[in-house]
Amino acid sequence: MIRRLATGLILAAVLAVPASAQNAKVSTDPQLRRTAEALLVWTMIGIDQARATRNYSVLLGLGTAGFRKRMSARRLAADLGKIKGRGFAEFHDHLKRFPQRLSFGRLQKAGANGLIVDACYCPEGYHLYFRMRYRKVRNAWRIDALKVWDVVD
Repeated sequence: MIRRLATGLILAAVLAVPASAQNAKVSTDPQLRRTAEALLVWTMIGIDQARATRNYSVLLGLGTAGFRKRMSARRLAADLGKIKGRGFAEFHDHLKRFPQRLSFGRLQKAGANGLIVDACYCPEGYHLYFRMRYRKVRNAWRIDALKVWDVVD
């Protein structure tokens, strides 16, 4: 479980992308999409656990050294505590049943060891947005940047 959680959190960090990359097209590579979906799911489970336990240091520990320098457990708590919608734990079940409700705005490789993901999960009346950048460090995905926000209709 911890390995899966770490994998998901690491991938989320790669999704924060510089403005110059914002017009990049969505990759059609099915393996890249499966990797992004897996990282997205495990990142959301990690965020759900951090919010439930109010322990954001574990989430922080799953990031790259750069992510840990830029963020703090207190900042993660402030940013992720603003999300009003339902729990992230149900995200995985919803995604299995309604995969069409997940759309990628940007899905691309970032260098040899990075992945950038912009996505929206949109069940009825609710939009959950993700901007993440992940980086592979010693053969494990790590969060390099993370932003999650929601809009309730």
